[in-house]
Order: sequence, then C-alpha cells, then structure tokens
Amino acid sequence: MATGGTPSSNPSRLPPQAQESIVIEDLLYMLMGIEGKYINFREGPFPMAELDGEVRLSFADLMSTRFYTIHNGLDPSLIDFIKRILPLATCYTVIEAFCTTYAKFTAGFVNHAVCGAMRTITKEYSLLLVQLENEFRTNPDFSLQKMWYYLVPSASSLQSTAEICLAIHDQSRLYTSNAATRFPSMTDLPRAGSSTTPSSAATVAMDVDPPTLSGGASAANLIKLHHKGGGILAMLSHRYISQSGDPTARKLHQYLLAHASVPFLTRLRKWIHLGKLDDPYDEFMIVEHSVPKQALAEDFNEKYWEQRYEIRKGAVPPFLEPYATMVLHTGKYLNVYIECGAAVHLAAEDMAARAAAATRQATALGNAAAAASARGNVSMSNAAAAGGMVLTDLATAVDGSGAYIAEIEAAYRLANKHLLDLLVNKHALLPRLASLKHYMLLDHGDFFDHFLDAALPELTRPYEMVRLDKVQSLLDIAMRNPSSVICRDAYKEDVVVSMEKLPLLEQLLAILGVSTTIPNGGGASMMVDGADSIGGLAGGASTTVGSGTAGAGANKVYHGIHALVLDHKIDFPLSLVFGRRSIIKYQLLFRNLVQLKYLERLLGSTWLYQSRITIQRRGNEAQTPLAAPAATVVMAKLGSRLAQLRMRMLAVVQAMLSYITVDVIEPLHADMEKAIVNAQTVDDVLNSLTDFFANCFRDAFMSNSKLLRIYSKMVDLITRYTHICDSYIRLAQLKSLDAQQPATTDRLIGLERALDKVDQSWSYHVRLLIESLKLFSSTESPRFLVFMNRLDYNGYYADENGREGVLADF
Repeated sequence: MATGGTPSSNPSRLPPQAQESIVIEDLLYMLMGIEGKYINFREGPFPMAELDGEVRLSFADLMSTRFYTIHNGLDPSLIDFIKRILPLATCYTVIEAFCTTYAKFTAGFVNHAVCGAMRTITKEYSLLLVQLENEFRTNPDFSLQKMWYYLVPSASSLQSTAEICLAIHDQSRLYTSNAATRFPSMTDLPRAGSSTTPSSAATVAMDVDPPTLSGGASAANLIKLHHKGGGILAMLSHRYISQSGDPTARKLHQYLLAHASVPFLTRLRKWIHLGKLDDPYDEFMIVEHSVPKQALAEDFNEKYWEQRYEIRKGAVPPFLEPYATMVLHTGKYLNVYIECGAAVHLAAEDMAARAAAATRQATALGNAAAAASARGNVSMSNAAAAGGMVLTDLATAVDGSGAYIAEIEAAYRLANKHLLDLLVNKHALLPRLASLKHYMLLDHGDFFDHFLDAALPELTRPYEMVRLDKVQSLLDIAMRNPSSVICRDAYKEDVVVSMEKLPLLEQLLAILGVSTTIPNGGGASMMVDGADSIGGLAGGASTTVGSGTAGAGANKVYHGIHALVLDHKIDFPLSLVFGRRSIIKYQLLFRNLVQLKYLERLLGSTWLYQSRITIQRRGNEAQTPLAAPAATVVMAKLGSRLAQLRMRMLAVVQAMLSYITVDVIEPLHADMEKAIVNAQTVDDVLNSLTDFFANCFRDAFMSNSKLLRIYSKMVDLITRYTHICDSYIRLAQLKSLDAQQPATTDRLIGLERALDKVDQSWSYHVRLLIESLKLFSSTESPRFLVFMNRLDYNGYYADENGREGVLADF
C-alpha cells in the first residue's frame, strides 16, 4: 500500500477526533465501492464493473490494500484501522462485479442462482452499512473501534463469498483457455489409516491446484471441472466439505450450495421424470449427441445406446456421483420409451407430489438409519463410514433432507418398468430371443443340415468367390421347408447370410489380445490348402495351417464354409438389447458350431468313400485275385488304421459338439431366459445377456488362448487326415495295382508313415487337451471336467499304451 495526499487539504491539521470522523465517513463510502475524500482507488482493476477475462486476482489480493491510496496526513493508528477494514471493500467490489458478469443469460441457471444468493448477502451487508451510517450520524460516541467491532462478524462471510466469486471466475476462465483446473472427486475421500490434508481457502490460489481431500489421491484421479452448472456445484461441494472446521463459512457454503442446486435439481427432475433434456446453457450432467438409432445396426462403434446420451465430464456434482449412472439410464429409458411412440405424461403437480413423497421417504429412512446406528446395528469400515457421512452431509445440504436420492431411485424403477414392459410385451423380447437361439445356436439344426446339403458346393469355394445371393436363396429354401421345425418362425425373414473376412481363431485371439501365430504351424487360422479332397469337402476343412501336412500345397485358401455367418436385422428398440456387440458374440458361437458340424460331416464323408472303395476292392478280389499281394496287404492295413483313427477323431468331435450344445449353451440359455422373465430392470436384462455370453465363451473354452491353440491344432490334424484319406482313395481307385506294384507300395508306405505322425500327434494333443481341461477346471470353469470325462470316459487316453476304450462301442 502507498500513501499520498492532495495539496488542497491536509487532515494532519485536524484533531484526532475529527480525523476519525472523516475516516469513518470515507470508509462508509469505500465499503459501498465509492471513492472517499482521503481514501481513493489506485489506478488499476478497481473499481471494476465486471469480472472479465483480463481480471487476474488471487485470494491473497482480497486481503491486500494495494489497490488503494490513503492520505499520509492521517494518524498512523487510524491508518492501521483503515488497512483492516479496506479488504471488505475489495470483497464487496469483487462480489458486485461477479453478480454483474454472471447474471447474464449466457452464464447459465446455476450461476444465476449463485448470483441471486449473493445478492441477498450483499443486501444484508448494505443494510449493515446503513445501520452503521445511522449510528455514525446519531451517536456522538460512535468510533472506529465500534465500526470494526460491528463489521467483524460479516468480514469472514464477505471474504468467503468473494473467494467463491474468484474461484468460479477462474474456473470459467481456465476452462475456456483449456488450462488444468482440477478438484477431487468423492472417490478421494479419506481412507482408513491415511493422512488427511483439508484444503484451505488461503492455499487455493488462482494458478495452484487445490489439495485433495485425501493425502494419497493422485492427480491422475482428478478431472477438469465444467465451467457451468454441475462443475460450479462440484466446486461449491468441495469447498463445503473443506470448511468443516469453520461453522460460519460452512453455513455460508451450505446456503450458496442449496440455492445453486435448485435449477440443477429442476432439470434433473425433468430428465428422470419426463426424459427431457432441458439444458440450453450446457450445464447439466447429461449431454446429448446426435446419433440416429439406425446407426446402431450399421456401425459397431456408433451406438445409440452408449453415445446418444453421455455423462458430461466434470459436470457431475459430488452429491450425485454415486447415482450418475442411474440418472443417465433413467432418462435414456424414458427416451427409448417415448421414441417408440409411447407418451410420458407428468404434470408439474405430479412432479411436486413425487418430490414430496421422496422427502417423506428420505426422512423415514434417515430416522431408521439413525436408530439402527444408535442400536449399534450398523457396521462399516472407516473409509465407508467417512464417505457415507460426507455424502449424507452433502445431500442434506443440498435440499435439507436428501430427498432427491429417493426420487431418483423411484424414477429409475418406474422408467425400467415402462421400458421393460415395452420390450417384453409389445416388441416380443422372448420370442426374438428364441428365434436367435434357433438360427445362431442351432437348437433346431435340421434346417441347417438341409442347407449344408444344398449349399456346400458353393461354400467350399474361396470365400471371395462365394455368391451370397445364391447362398441366401438356398438358406431361404431350407428355412421354408415344411418339414423343418422353424418353417413357421415369425423372424425368418430377418436372417441374412454374410461372410466374415477374419478367421474364427484369429478373431477370438484378437479379442483376447493374443498373437495369432501358432507354434509349429504355418500362420493364421482358418487357412487351408487348395488341393482337391474327398468329394470337394476337405478343401475347406482346416481352421489352421500345420507344417508338414501330407498333400498340403503351397497356396492357402480361406473357404466360404469357415467365413459363413448369419446376421439378423433387428429393429429399434430391440436393437438396444441385441446390438452389434451381441450379434457378433452370437456369430462367434455360430461359427464354432458350424465348424464342428462341418468336421463331423467331413469325417463322415471319408467313411462313405472308404466304404465304397472297400466294397469295390472285395468285388474285384472275388473276380480276379491280385498278382501283387504286398500292395493289397499294405492297402488293407492302411484302410483299417484309417478307420480306427477316424472313429477316434469322430468321437472327439461329437463329444465336443455335444458338450457345447447340451452341457454349455442349453443350461446357460435356460438360466438367461429365467433371469429375463424375472428381471425388474432393463439393466437386469442386459446383464443377463452379457453373463450368458461370458459364461458360454468361458465354458466353451473360447476365451482361453491355450485351449484354443490345442483345439486349432486338432482341427488341423483332421485336415491332414482327410488329405491322407484322399490320397488313399485315389490309389485304391486305380484299375490295376500289379502294373505299378513297386511304386504303389512305396506310396502306400509313405501314406502309412504320414498316418503314424497324425495318429501320434492326435493322441498327444487329446491328452494335452484333457490335462489342460483338468488344470483350468479349478481356475476357470468346473464344466471342463464334464468335457474331460466325455473325451476319456473309459480311460483310453489315460493309458499311454491304450488300444481299447473309445473304439469299443463302435
């Protein structure tokens, strides 16, 4: 502070009592923001009409007198009193400028409410000044000491109010300049055993991050607060929490927080009761994006359900943080309900009635909780108790009883009831679920067998060459077959054939975040060679490339049978439940089932062709005995071994198919249907569907990379086996073996050696699968034990030298 004087007058010539009188008069003017005769504003920000972006004030400036000049002719004792009182003038000027700036319509309703509450404070302050002036004019004994005595009770409140003004202004200024303004969230409350460092107004400077409520909270957990609405309430809430040791400041913050929350809670009630987002100034905790509902089925990343309405970052007040998701979903559900043609009628009187009912419920719950606590029936950790007490205190500070919490919960239940009734009754959620089970999980698989019979020649072509229109027509014919169970299904028109460019194993491993490079293999999954095979079937048999396969060519081809997926056209609002994420999970299960069914069909075709060759060979032997018994003996021995290995492979494939359908999908789907029937909320429906997929992928070992690799290697071995069978059949179809007896015998011996490798590798991988299932049954799913018993129900693979067991029943 600097002192100065004017040449026209010199108060030093006046007696002390006269100096005190002119100082009191000047201070009364200055406290109203008007310059006095001997106390004046220094050139600078004061007096200011508004808080614009150029204003740079810290909390320390509020207690400074550097903005004023005091005549140096005044008595030093009077100057000391002036220095004590002038900060009140600074605070008042800041408050008036704040109210002028943030009462504009662009500042938002919450800032308007804050300004209204501050206007009430300044009115009381002005009334105090009027009383002081009256006392000064009428009481000859009125002194500067008495004036200071009357001003002291208001000084702390005025200072705290000015600090709030600067905090809001800085938050707005820093937000628009993208600077880092961070405040702690409710998750940063003190934990048991942690040191607590409450924030104080003096340390929260303009360019300094305020301390967290917990000494252990890191900056990574702090978010940038919004400069309007919810962000202002968050700032007021944090300051209210930090003022627990100052009753006067705490009462002031509670007053401002309660008034500022009124417009926010009004918009909250419109959102949770009517689904209307009345937010012209972008200050509510929910933000709306323009996302057409048709985009849900077209774009995996642009989902109506998740992106049309979102929680605005930094705009959630701490007293609503535990209920933010509930608030978001409540309005979402009502919007879905409205967009489907339904109407939500709720008058203002009804909203008031619900608010009153929520108040009564909150009061009753509070009394019950207090009684339980008094009886000692409430037990919680120190951290939970601290967080609960702070949240309860905030809720009470906002509306006096915390009734808005009960109101949110009641509105959430009602919105769920409306939407759930709409989905289940009007839009037939359960029949659609059953239809998806028919087509995607093949619970009525007869139509699919007919479809494969007709479409397999087309599907064994490379997937780029598959004619989808032809495959779609064949599927439509299979679904409309009068002998099929699903011919009367109401949703068969929504089933569409498509091709997935990514192989199944590669897709699953990509989801798991695992490299698709398979040890001892040639590369990615679902790639097989283009060599001709038995009846054109084996060309698309493999899901992965093995090294050193018999008859494998250099070119690897991804066939249509493995790229085949079924898609469903599901309209809004059911697309919110069965969105792209759910359909893709259905498709993964479908592709796995199709692969197993195709392997079963492939092994069956090898038996068919080998049986024909055996019948033909026996007929030829009866007519003309072979001149080269060596080739015949090798041929017969090789055919017998092929039949044995085929039975073992077929037993594993059928066991796996039976396990996935009967032991995994069927009981889990029944549990899901039961959970959906008993669901009370839409979230329960979504969670049931999510749990169903998670359990299916886990129990069908589609989420275990090690089991997936073993499985893919076994599929590769089946492919190698089909190549050996193909070569065997080609040799057996020769008209005369004696003309090429040495060459034929050598080729048969080569096939026998290749078969030995496949046989040994098959036994090894089956045993490895059994051991892995036993290992993971204790950590992932006990259902693995069921599959393990199916694979080796008689201990064949448990015995290294076992030759009986699985084949005994054939």
